[in-house]
Amino acid sequence: MTELKKKTSENLKAPAAERLFVRLNDNERVQHLIFGICFIVLAITGFMIKIPENLVSLLGNYREPVFLVRGILHRIAGSTMILVCLYHVYYLVFKAAGRRWLIDMLPRVKDLKDMVHNLLYYLNIKEEPPEFDRFNYKHKMEYGALIAGSTLMSASGVPTWNVASPFNCPSTGASSVAVMIAGVASGSVKYR
Repeated sequence: MTELKKKTSENLKAPAAERLFVRLNDNERVQHLIFGICFIVLAITGFMIKIPENLVSLLGNYREPVFLVRGILHRIAGSTMILVCLYHVYYLVFKAAGRRWLIDMLPRVKDLKDMVHNLLYYLNIKEEPPEFDRFNYKHKMEYGALIAGSTLMSASGVPTWNVASPFNCPSTGASSVAVMIAGVASGSVKYR
């Protein structure tokens, strides 16, 4: 442990250009991996219900089993994603590394300055890009979008669990509202 503290203090004393950041520790990497896999499974199994009927008919007798498995996989991935999100909240509140993550993710005035500096760099007005902290403004905006998107899709997905369920459970009025919200959020429902 003292070796790690020594390396950390040496890293902090190094010039900014030579400083290294461990952006994600092992715990955070596992959270990120599980969340990413769940997201991919949810995207694939969610978009499967948008397949045109003429393509679905090509499945023939396999149509029902394929969509049964799709529904089950979607629910497993959704439940797992919600559990990872809940664990992440626990991690942010009760673990020292989580609290550090949260502090590092908070927006700062420096982020706005870095964004302008980076834009000027991309326009070849500045010669050097800005020196970012552990998380730059792009990471922070993506994290905010992730929180908003996960919350919205979880809040609309849980009540729709019984809608078109392979387990033939009765649906509720709340599930009808959630289906409408999920449709608007995914872009399936368009308003003129």
